[in-house]
Amino acid sequence: MIIFQKIKNVVKREVYFLKVAYKVYRLMNTKEETINEEEAYQSGIIQCSELSFLRELVQKSNVLPGPIIEIGTLFGYSTRKIALWKSSSKKFITVDNYSWNPYAIDKTSHFKLTKRILSPLIKSANVIQINMEKNEFYKKYSGEVPAMVFLDANHSYEETKHDIYWAKRVGAKIICGHDYLQAFQEVKRAVDESGTLAGLQRSLWLLSYGGVANLDSCAQIKEVKE
Repeated sequence: MIIFQKIKNVVKREVYFLKVAYKVYRLMNTKEETINEEEAYQSGIIQCSELSFLRELVQKSNVLPGPIIEIGTLFGYSTRKIALWKSSSKKFITVDNYSWNPYAIDKTSHFKLTKRILSPLIKSANVIQINMEKNEFYKKYSGEVPAMVFLDANHSYEETKHDIYWAKRVGAKIICGHDYLQAFQEVKRAVDESGTLAGLQRSLWLLSYGGVANLDSCAQIKEVKE
């Protein structure tokens, strides 16, 4: 009876995982304009209205030396977009410890699913997927000064502030992130205390600090209200 119950639980988990995988793949392959804002918010992905700004920032980073670093991979939605827009020669590192996802699947399954999604990019687009706690990554990073750091991980005040601090400390030329929203007051506070907004497209923010990241047209992008 105990063995039967264990088998039943395993099957139940596998069925649920397959349902999550189907939903994630469907989102990945759905035209951005057909994903409504509520679905994007609940799934933790960038909204269609924010993609043009992110694309501009990636294109700006293409003419700068150094890699693009993304903190917070989730299932790789923004990762795939950035990989598509970056120059083929530019290294792109995406970091996550896979401790959270909106569907509550376990860390191992979350990582494996994301790796499967990103596999073509890892093989052919100079994308490096790192399964590591971000603060550990910060301690170990010894590569080039990043052209761009995109922050979309832990949304607490302390963690967001630390993420921005690290990006500034390593001299990142472009520091940007997601979820500058009333719903994430701690993100807004951390960003506001770390510099001046050089651009804001809905909840996608660009930081200006000490004259860095004043990127001409980026600084002129009109803010879209929540």
